[in-house]
Amino acid sequence: MAAIKRRHTSDKQKVAAIRGFLNLAFKDYIAARTLLNFDLADLALQGAILASTCIEKYFKAIISLRGNNTGKHLNSALMNSIENYDSALYGSLNSSFLGFLQKCYQLRYLDTLPVGFTIGITSLEVLAELDFTVDKIQKRFRFESDGVPLKFFYDAYMQDKNHLLYDNNYILLGLDKSKFVEHEVSRYAMIFDESRGLVEVFYQTMGSSTVDFLAPGLIPNSEQ
Repeated sequence: MAAIKRRHTSDKQKVAAIRGFLNLAFKDYIAARTLLNFDLADLALQGAILASTCIEKYFKAIISLRGNNTGKHLNSALMNSIENYDSALYGSLNSSFLGFLQKCYQLRYLDTLPVGFTIGITSLEVLAELDFTVDKIQKRFRFESDGVPLKFFYDAYMQDKNHLLYDNNYILLGLDKSKFVEHEVSRYAMIFDESRGLVEVFYQTMGSSTVDFLAPGLIPNSEQ
């Protein structure tokens, strides 16, 4: 296991950039949780897209620690930067979920999707992995002023046990992940078809705590 490297900065511009990314990331996180918590297939896509922008901003907060003002989106280049800069964190995260979030990020630009692009989204599976990922990242940051710890929005929501953060948060509630996820849930699946455009399907399925987030949502007729 890679050792955790402690990094410190007192550079005011760096600190301001990091805090800005963390605050915006947390707001996207809460918005994503709100949509995913409904466990409604027709809101799963929007919740997953917000989850991707949330993690993008969290990753940019990490990169800002080394003074990079990155314009990268949630793509392989940004992922590589995180892996190189904080290998311990990157290695603790679910690689298929990170790949899934990259695909979700592409969904912000429907007109650029390649033919055959497909994705499947089960709200509670995404919610559980998002909570795990954010918890891991939040714990990497600590700010102080004159030796006094400064609180994040995340800390304030935890202290107040705010329902927007706590509802169905298996980590904060101390729940078993398998029991939380493995029951009948709603699922959204889509494929970008050459002739029909965006094809969407909604159905009920059993959730899984060991899901492959990169499994195709729908398979083209030519491959069936």
